[in-house]
Amino acid sequence: MATKLGRERRRASRKASDPSIVRVETKDNMGRPKWITGDLIDASETGIGISLVTPLNPGAIVSIRGSFGSMSPNVTIQVGVKWCDEKPDGTFHAGLEFLDSD
Repeated sequence: MATKLGRERRRASRKASDPSIVRVETKDNMGRPKWITGDLIDASETGIGISLVTPLNPGAIVSIRGSFGSMSPNVTIQVGVKWCDEKPDGTFHAGLEFLDSD
């Protein structure tokens, strides 16, 4: 179903995070906003890894809400979905890249 695209190109080291909830805004079949809850797995300067029960489409741009390292608590930012893999337990792990705010 969901697969990892390309080989690993991360330049920044990632750090395991303290348990934290991440909210991901997607769209339902009617195009209305739908928020999905996920768990923060790790973070780096360029993005985060999350675990969730719903797959995300690689290449999609979504909004996320939560606390991410040095950023202010409960910020909402745009991220690109780099990859999303299904795990044996039926959950999904996704790599999200922070997008430039320029």
